Amino acid sequence: MNMNHFTSETDLPFQAKLLSGCIYCSGTLPAKNHEHIFTSCWGGTHKTGQLICDTCNSAYSQIDNSFAPYTKYVMNAWQFKGQRHKEVPKIATETNYTIEKGAKPKRKSEVSFELQEDGGLRIRANVSSKSEARKLILNQKGLIEEKIGRKLTDDDVEKIHDHIRNSAFVEEAVGALDVEETLCIRDEYRSAAHTLIKCMALFDPQTASSELMSQVRDFARYDRGNWEYFALEASTVVSFVGQINSLEVKYNSAEIYYSRLLGKIIGVITILGRVKRWMVLSGTYSGPDQILFVFERINSGGRLESMRLSARSHLQPIPLIQTNFKHPTFEQFYLEISVLAQDSVAFDAPYADLISSADKLRKEFTVVDEDCLNEFTRIYLDYLKTLASTVDSKFYPQEMRRQIWELGFTELLTRFHNVSLNEPEIQEKLFYPFTTLMERVTKNAKKAE
Repeated sequence: MNMNHFTSETDLPFQAKLLSGCIYCSGTLPAKNHEHIFTSCWGGTHKTGQLICDTCNSAYSQIDNSFAPYTKYVMNAWQFKGQRHKEVPKIATETNYTIEKGAKPKRKSEVSFELQEDGGLRIRANVSSKSEARKLILNQKGLIEEKIGRKLTDDDVEKIHDHIRNSAFVEEAVGALDVEETLCIRDEYRSAAHTLIKCMALFDPQTASSELMSQVRDFARYDRGNWEYFALEASTVVSFVGQINSLEVKYNSAEIYYSRLLGKIIGVITILGRVKRWMVLSGTYSGPDQILFVFERINSGGRLESMRLSARSHLQPIPLIQTNFKHPTFEQFYLEISVLAQDSVAFDAPYADLISSADKLRKEFTVVDEDCLNEFTRIYLDYLKTLASTVDSKFYPQEMRRQIWELGFTELLTRFHNVSLNEPEIQEKLFYPFTTLMERVTKNAKKAE
C-alpha cells in the first residue's frame, strides 16, 4: 500500500468534551470515578472522567479481569504488575509447583511427619531454604507433640535445628508444569469492545456515540447480542503495532479501521504486545477510509500516543483489512493461551532477564571499552545458549563469541572506544550482533526440522 495515499496527524487532541453525556447511557459527566482507557489490569494508567458515568463504569468491574488468564503469563515473565495487583502475578499449576515471577518454578512448601517403630519421628520437608524449613516445621509443633505423645523439650527443639542445619537438599527435575485455565470468551470480547469504544470516543466522539455503533455499545455495556457476531479473524497491511519490536510487551494499543471498501468499522486491541482481539464495531459505514491508532506504554505516566491516517479524497476505496469474517473457534483460543504460557517461560522470561542485565551494564559502563563489550558478550552468550536449548539447535560458544565480535563489537572497540553508550548509533551497533544471531539460531532450528 502506498502511504502517499494518506495524510497523517499525530498527537491528536482529545475530543471527549464534545460528548453531551455518557457514551453508553447519556448519564451525567464528568464522572467522579475516572475510567482507565486501557484497564489497569493490563498495566494501563491513563484515566478520564469525560467518557463514562459512574454507574456504567462500575458495571465493568465484573469483566475488567477477563484477560487475566493471558496477562498473568506476560507479567510474570517480564516481572511487572498492573495497578490493581499487589505483586507480580504468580501462576498456580496442577502439580506441586507455583511459577514465581520471572517464570521461576517453586515447589509448594509442605512438611510431613512419620512415626518410626523405635518411637522416633521422621520429618520430610519440601522447601526452598533451610530457614523456611525451620519455620514450617516449628509451626507444626502441636502436631509433632501429638505424634510423639509428649511435649517437646528445649533439647528436642535444638535437635530439630541441628538436623535442619546438617540436612542436605535433594533437587528434583521440575519437568512439564500443567496449568489449567478457565476462559470467558464473551467477557473478553465485551472488554475488548469497551476499550475500542473508549479509544474512539476520545478522538472521534461523534462516530463513537452515533447509531453506527449502537449494537457494539449494547454488547459491551448490556451484554446484548452474540460475541460471535462481532468477533473475526483479520489482518492488515497497514499496522502500527507491526512496526514495534515483536519481542516488546510493555504496551497496549487499539487500531480502528474505517473501511469504505468493506462498509464497516473494524477494530483490533493488542494487550501487552501478545494478545489480539479483532472486532466488527459497525456493519454500516460509508465514510472515507481512515485509521485511528491509540497506544500506551506500561509505566509511561499515563501518556497516550495517537495517530490518524486519512485517505486522500480523490482515491478509490482502499483495501485496509483482509478477512473472511469468520470468528475464531474455541480450539484456537485454547491453543493461543497454551502457546502463550509456553513462550512466556521458554522465550519471554530469558529475554526479559537479558534486557534487565543490559540495562544494568549500561549503568555500570558509561562508555565503550573492552571490559564493557566482554560483559555484553557474556550476557548475549547466556541468552543464546538458553534459546538454542529451547528450540533444539546446536550451540558452539566459541563460534558464537567470534560472530558477536565479527558482527560489530570489533568495530565498536576500534572506532568508538570511550564513546558514550547512550549514543543512538552505539545502541544500535551494540544490539545488532545479538538480534542477528538470535535469528540465526531460530532459523537453524527450523532447518533441522
